[in-house]
Amino acid sequence: MFPIKPGKPNYLAGNMGELRATHFHAGIDIKTEGREGLPVYAAADGYVSRIKVSTTGYGNALYLTHPNGFTTVYAHLLSFSKPIADYLIENQYRNESFEIELCPAENQFTFKKGEVIGLSGNSGSSGGPHLHFEIRDSLEQFLDPLLFGFTEIADRVPATIEKIAITTMDINSRVNGAFGRFEFKPVLQGKEYVINTPIEAKGVLGIELLAYDKADYTHNKYGISYLELKVDGKEVFNHNIQKMHFKDARSILIHTNFEESQKSGKRYQKLYVDDGNNINIYHATNNGKINIGDTLEHHIEIKLWDVNQNQRKLTFKIKGNKNQPFKVEGKGSEASVAYYNVLENVVMVSCGSDNSKGGSLANFYIGHKTYELNPAYKIGNEFIYLWDLRSGLPDSVGLCTQTLQFGFSGMIPPGKEYNVSTRHADLRFSENTLFDTLFLDIKKINQMYKIQNPHVPLMDNIYLTLRPEGEIKYKDKTAVYAISPDNAYYYEGGSWNTDGSISFKTKYFSYFVIATDTIAPTIKFADKSHAGVKFLIDDQLSGIGNYSATLNGKWLLMNYDYKRKLLWSDQLDKAVPLKGKFELVVTDNAGNQKIIKATL
Repeated sequence: MFPIKPGKPNYLAGNMGELRATHFHAGIDIKTEGREGLPVYAAADGYVSRIKVSTTGYGNALYLTHPNGFTTVYAHLLSFSKPIADYLIENQYRNESFEIELCPAENQFTFKKGEVIGLSGNSGSSGGPHLHFEIRDSLEQFLDPLLFGFTEIADRVPATIEKIAITTMDINSRVNGAFGRFEFKPVLQGKEYVINTPIEAKGVLGIELLAYDKADYTHNKYGISYLELKVDGKEVFNHNIQKMHFKDARSILIHTNFEESQKSGKRYQKLYVDDGNNINIYHATNNGKINIGDTLEHHIEIKLWDVNQNQRKLTFKIKGNKNQPFKVEGKGSEASVAYYNVLENVVMVSCGSDNSKGGSLANFYIGHKTYELNPAYKIGNEFIYLWDLRSGLPDSVGLCTQTLQFGFSGMIPPGKEYNVSTRHADLRFSENTLFDTLFLDIKKINQMYKIQNPHVPLMDNIYLTLRPEGEIKYKDKTAVYAISPDNAYYYEGGSWNTDGSISFKTKYFSYFVIATDTIAPTIKFADKSHAGVKFLIDDQLSGIGNYSATLNGKWLLMNYDYKRKLLWSDQLDKAVPLKGKFELVVTDNAGNQKIIKATL
């Protein structure tokens, strides 16, 4: 049974497999009329196997296990049915914790299909009122609920294709004569998308797709459930998101173009399989990568469809070409500044020149050796030089009458433990840290530590030790923060070592800084009555770490919604007025405390 307004039209805010910032979306998000408090019904007969309350994530979540071995999950709830709510608050008081996870005895709480298990809400990391609903099998794989025949969701709308991108996958590949990643916008002609002008290319190529699905009567954008790529009529890649294991959820960082997602917010999904991508949703020939080795015209077809078999197709042509080697013909007086970028295994260096015939030779320095390199090609007055990093990690390159310094500190293989030590930092990679081979780039820029390109994704934690210069006055209040592109600070923490260094772990490369927070959190009364008391709490730098409250010396449950920065009391015995000596202690992540006392 559909868990919200069964038998009536319903609408989705999100579907299964939808591309989120850090994970594939598990299950479906069911709209709740933009409000909280709608009855949530048990989808089938079952018993409560798990109850979880969390400030973030799923918030208030309930798990029902069914006789066929499936489990249904109901997340972001406002509240649970009374027997469960009573059991929950008793255990919260027993453990003196708002956040809690409980696994009741089998059949302690049983429900028949269609019985109310709770009310819909907006708890946890929810971005608005809705019900997150999942169906999991006995292996903890989440299954697409729309495959279970729910007629409450109408969908006769095919997908929308916004753009494709084609990326050169090795140093000899080109797209329209250049190396890199290039975007193309298709147009809708009738019911199909096309790119009318053939794209010239050579070598090994990877295709990316920016597209979304739609459904009837909603403006929401959904993920693509099924996708197929054909070259000259032969399938080279497909993906099918009918089910997925939770351990693979973070692999979205390599399923999509992570760098483009970080830069523009656009989530292009790759129609090829990177070496570090082990999700079991693909079927691919040569990992889905296309190899153009002739001068013929090749027909490319991309087809998308959803669980209701609404289809959309894009077609275009790639015409093979063979670029001639580029050689220096004289020397110009270069004027523009040189810069570099790393794509796959290649560092691409660009420099301008007023010489229309050819730029200068570039001198790549590796240790005590010098390697002269011709430009690979020219665009306008820009000359492009390509170096395969697997041939050696250059210290610097001399061109454009200047020397461009690199920060390469090592080539780190995936799938094994690896340690790197530099003047400013130590890094420890576990066997699960990397998706793919990493060309490590570390720099110290004033007080900032640049640890690799922030646009390189990590599969799991990297362990870092930073060595600050000078004395740290308040070490107990000082920690590591990641700096976002808009200069916001995000608390990473860290533990101080006897040699004056600080160690921490993170799942993201970034610019890091060591900063001190000596300012306590803020607490403001929001509301008070005999039934309860509410507060607004905030912290300007390190963030809220924990909080606790007592009434007449006894622990008092305070619920917390971080999105609203709201704390509110919840007594075990609702009939007893909130009366007596009250104390609230709020501590930030740096250990600064704010305490308020009151007589209620």
